[in-house]
Amino acid sequence: MHRKDKANQIAVIAFDLDTERSYRELSAINKIKLIKRRIQNVCELLKKEKPKATWIFVWREYGIFDINSRSISNIAKQSFKKQMKLLSLKYPNLIIIGGTVATRKKLQGGDLGVIKSYYDSLKLYEEIEDKDEYLCNQIQYHKDDIEDLEGCDVIAFANKARVFFHGEEKKHGKLTPYSETIDKLNGIFQPAKGKNLSPILDIKKDPLNIRIGIEICREHLQEFKVLQQYMIDKAIKDKPLLHFVLSNTISLDLDSACASYAVIHVDSHEDNPPVLTRDHHKHNIDFSYYKFLIMQPIKQLNRPVTPVYPLQYRLLDKIDTLTEEVSDANVARLKKLANQIVKSHSGLGFGYSHKIRLEDSISAMLHHSFYIYSTLMEVVNDKSITKRPLKSLKI
Repeated sequence: MHRKDKANQIAVIAFDLDTERSYRELSAINKIKLIKRRIQNVCELLKKEKPKATWIFVWREYGIFDINSRSISNIAKQSFKKQMKLLSLKYPNLIIIGGTVATRKKLQGGDLGVIKSYYDSLKLYEEIEDKDEYLCNQIQYHKDDIEDLEGCDVIAFANKARVFFHGEEKKHGKLTPYSETIDKLNGIFQPAKGKNLSPILDIKKDPLNIRIGIEICREHLQEFKVLQQYMIDKAIKDKPLLHFVLSNTISLDLDSACASYAVIHVDSHEDNPPVLTRDHHKHNIDFSYYKFLIMQPIKQLNRPVTPVYPLQYRLLDKIDTLTEEVSDANVARLKKLANQIVKSHSGLGFGYSHKIRLEDSISAMLHHSFYIYSTLMEVVNDKSITKRPLKSLKI
């Protein structure tokens, strides 16, 4: 049976941190103070307009950083944790997904074997990198840093998504690093360990009751699919209600989507609306998504951003319908076509119109893919292979 979430009203608030040079020039401490003020501003508005909703605040990977660095010191980290926990105690409806925050700490000339052992949990992803030149062997690259710097004074970097609610904190640490030590020549990357390996976070603290999934940047790549892979490895059946992708210049990949309601991508360059998944209709949710520029004062709630139901998913829905109407011999062809469509994310676009004819949408959006176009049109137009007349193809 599909899991029912207690919160049937959800407001997601995304902060855009990259619009102003003035933000980038703030110290980490002052960035934390600014974000705290903005969260308070919006919470006071939500208390009046959406008092019964779950409020989820989120921002991108590396959203808080020191000047001339993309990480923060231990002092700034402690300040960040303290301020976010206090906010989450003040507002019981509040969940804060603190982007990711990269942290650094000094390790003086000791044995780095313990940190190296954390890489054992990344073996699957290391094997994937070994087979794909495009992925640049980043895990091996970071392991080599540890070998080269054994016995030296080093700076250890970690990159974690920190989630705050009711004064508590849960974390997911990045499992697929990419140039994480770029700040320092003597830097090493410290992967997640223990419970911080999990990209699934269950938040159950009255009035909150929600399962969320988090992927950090490269974890979302079609080659890794960290969230999907974790569910397979742990035999987890119930998908997160919301799947958050927190990144620094990466594209959303529908083949990696793993949510029962929506995927929310928060990036330093991409500006995607929330993407409804094919199971979203199973939930009775009043969902709102707001986006604010961090350097602009917030005096009222903006008009919510409308989620999209991508053309790919609408085509898959139509294919599901067709499989009930065509001869058995063509069901396998349609299923193969569905797999091609969801994997061909890069050229399909999000197709916003709900009134466009199927033939026109395919011609306009999928003209580059002769296989997809020809197979679907052949099945649609060949009346001899159908069990009964096809219904309208409008979507």
